[in-house]
Formats: sequence, structure tokens, C-alpha cells
Amino acid sequence: MKPIVAALFSLLLLGVHAATPCSSPLSRFRGEDAYTIDGRNVMTVLYNGTQSLHVSQLGPNLRFENDIDYTKTLGSRVQHKTARVVRLLTPDLREIRTSLNQDEDSLSLLDQPFAARIDTKTLAALAGLKQSIPFTASSPLGGAPLHGTLRAAGMLEKLAAGGVRVAFTASGPMRGPLPELPTASIDGTISLVGTAEYDAAGALVRLRSRLRIHGVLAASGQSGPIEILYVRRFAPDCSPAAAPAASPVPTPSP
Repeated sequence: MKPIVAALFSLLLLGVHAATPCSSPLSRFRGEDAYTIDGRNVMTVLYNGTQSLHVSQLGPNLRFENDIDYTKTLGSRVQHKTARVVRLLTPDLREIRTSLNQDEDSLSLLDQPFAARIDTKTLAALAGLKQSIPFTASSPLGGAPLHGTLRAAGMLEKLAAGGVRVAFTASGPMRGPLPELPTASIDGTISLVGTAEYDAAGALVRLRSRLRIHGVLAASGQSGPIEILYVRRFAPDCSPAAAPAASPVPTPSP
């Protein structure tokens, strides 16, 4: 089962998004970052927007270009932002080189827990899952090992023919600085839960993930308990036409 997990959690993407049932080239996403210190919420940031992913050949490498268009809401302040991430994948599919990264809010499709596309062999293996399987993966924050389980996920809504849905849960240690707080240090644990849905062509069409950090934050000679929550949700953008950005709504739990 190790090859299945490696294929899912690798960021070495194997292709572009296949057409979704609504034939949309965009993925709509929502996100939430919430910070709680000493039991008090000190900041909540909401994100709402769309992303597109284009793949092309550049010499011997594959070039991935991810464009992001979104609003960022912090209290009464609403910002419209755009970002682009460009990465090159070497021919041996082992090394990713980032040539451009404007994604300061960590929203890119290329930085989510699951690969944007899996091959037919991995897709078939997932479809045949009968029980939970263990896995180990690197933490998206700090690189520490995360240990967890992967299983087939049954939900009320019906999947398209040939599609699969999997649920994942993992946890591990979290020590060191945070991207948002480079001068502070945290000592605690990190947990990740969510679901991922692939269509019959192996394209990731939906993803819900919730990453939570519990620990003690030390900064400027002081320390205290902290909890940080990162929520991300991706789904096909099936709207009939582009609409003006609306006020963000609470993100559903995975």
C-alpha cells in the first residue's frame, strides 16, 4: 500500500485537471485561518476565490503554472489579490524547482495535502480499498513526520462513475517558527483531517482539509497556549458566469 500513499501525498503532479462534470477550467476555493491565544480568538482571516492550473512542456521538464484570484478578509478589511506559482518538474519526476512563488497566503493548488492528479493504477487501488491503511508523510509546516490512516470515504452525495473518495487523518509533532510568526517559536502537535475526491481520469476535483496546531507559543520572553486552525476547501467552479466577489461565508467542516 505504500505506493498508493506516495502517489497521493506527493506534490509531483502527473498532469492537468481533467474536465469536471461542469467542464470548468477553474477550481473555486475557500479558506480560513484562525488564531486563538489563551482561549481568546485574536485573528481570523477568510479567503474566497478561484484558481486555474496549466501544464506545458519546457525542454525536458514539465512546467506548472497556477494562477490564483481571490479576496482576503480580515475584520472589516477586504483585499482583492492575485498570485502566481510556477514550478518545474524534472524528467525523473523526483524534483520540483520553484521558479516563481507569489503565494504569500499558502493557497496554491500545488501546496495542498493531495496530488492534483493520480495515475490509473493508484486510482484502481483506491477504488478497491476495503480497510484503513497506515501512512507516513512530511508535515506541511516544519517537515516533521506525520503518521495517520487513509480509507475509502462513504458520503451521501453520489460520485460520478469511476470516481473515488478517500478520507485521511494524520498527526505529529510541531516545533519551531511559523510562517506568520517568524520571530516566535511553537512547541506542540499538528493534526490533519479531510477528504479528497478524484474523477475517473484521476483528477482531484474536490478537497476538504483541516489542519490544526495545538501548543505553547514563546515570543519576546513570554509564553502561552496557542491554537491555530487552517481550513481549505476546493471544488469545481460550476457557476454560469463570473460574479462579483461576495462576502465570505463560514467554511464547512470536512
